[in-house]
Amino acid sequence: MNTRPPRINRPAGRIVRAARFLMALLFAAPWTVAAQTLPPPPSLERAASSSQDMTGQPAAPPSAPARSPAQSQDSSGQPAAAPSAPARSPAQSQDSSGQPAAAPSAPARAVSPSQDVNGQPAAPPAAPAGSQSPSKATDTTKPTGTLSVSPASAATGKTISITVKGSDNKDVDSLYAYYSGAWHSYSCSGVQTSCSHTFTTTESKAGTYTYTGYVYDASSNGAYTSPSALNATVSAADTTKPTGTLSVSPASAATGKTISITVKGSDNKDVDSLYAYYSGAWHSYACSGVQTSCSHTFTTTESKAGTYTYTGYVYDASDNESYTTPSALNVTVTETDTTKPTGTLSVSPASAGTGKTISITVKGSDNKDVDSLYAYYSGAWHSYACTGVQTSCSHTFTTTESKAGTYTYTGYVYDASDNESYTTPSAINVTVTDVDTTKPTGTLSVSPAAAT
Repeated sequence: MNTRPPRINRPAGRIVRAARFLMALLFAAPWTVAAQTLPPPPSLERAASSSQDMTGQPAAPPSAPARSPAQSQDSSGQPAAAPSAPARSPAQSQDSSGQPAAAPSAPARAVSPSQDVNGQPAAPPAAPAGSQSPSKATDTTKPTGTLSVSPASAATGKTISITVKGSDNKDVDSLYAYYSGAWHSYSCSGVQTSCSHTFTTTESKAGTYTYTGYVYDASSNGAYTSPSALNATVSAADTTKPTGTLSVSPASAATGKTISITVKGSDNKDVDSLYAYYSGAWHSYACSGVQTSCSHTFTTTESKAGTYTYTGYVYDASDNESYTTPSALNVTVTETDTTKPTGTLSVSPASAGTGKTISITVKGSDNKDVDSLYAYYSGAWHSYACTGVQTSCSHTFTTTESKAGTYTYTGYVYDASDNESYTTPSAINVTVTDVDTTKPTGTLSVSPAAAT
């Protein structure tokens, strides 16, 4: 590949540029644009193709590579080996331990005749003289352009995007951006009154960098963008790895039941994203804004009995990364219990007066674990949670009734696998009568009336 792209074959344009060059030699003197030092306007050269800049690089960055493919699994759905760290976009190179290798340094900035000792563009030469031959009618309207740079601050080695957009009354020919000590070009294909392109670069050292934009139309009219230049502040890259914790709940579960995987990340500057490995793949959560601490709970279920391993990983905003502590936790999954619990119901007394206490006792039994007991009274279900793991659990509910009548009380039982059943019997009636409020009467006699 030629180190320099071919010049556009425009004889009239070459004559004008030759005249400009001669006049520049005669009247050369430094000048400034909008109180800024700017690089001289680029020579109107076409890139090797519309998809390349002047260095032969792609005009736009390639698509980010796909994230790491899911690992193979064994028969229980577990990764065949410890999962690799989730890939970032674009992927970093890794050392032999699977950790990302250090990012390569950006090429050094050469100080060229168009730069001052600080690496910034030097002042442009004296204004070029003249226009094209008066015998030939030409377009003399200069194009206009805009310049934007993102982000305004970045770490060394991180991508900086420089977007140049040109507009013209007839045809925008090419766009230029000044960075890394040289002009870089993009050729607008066809006839376009508006054309835009984003150049990308990185900086290897901390400092303030100035990026400049320029536009040419098809008649070789040229103009700086507005603004003509923008600065980006580059700081030393953050190399401190984030830390993280991993917790999984419950430690044992039945097939089809929810398992919660909580990943929490901490960083000295900004936690970017959290990852959990389950169901044979990495799953991610993006932390919003700038956070030195970020937490997220992932959920999953397992369809087969076995021991499952769940892994946590953390990235910070500078692409530093680390496994959580612990890096992985196991959960034992058992086949779902489908055996319904049983229960008994008793109510005492069988008849009571209004306002008197009625006791409703529900007792549940299960082959594995009774979870909760229920009694229906006063128009609603009332519950009692059995603590720990119990194959038998009992509780007495109490109530009163304010009116005479026949009342029905019902019992129900749940086990820890959400199997359920009514008690035996399922319901018992109690007769409630009005409380007797009639006072008793009595007589008194004394005998004898007199005694010696």
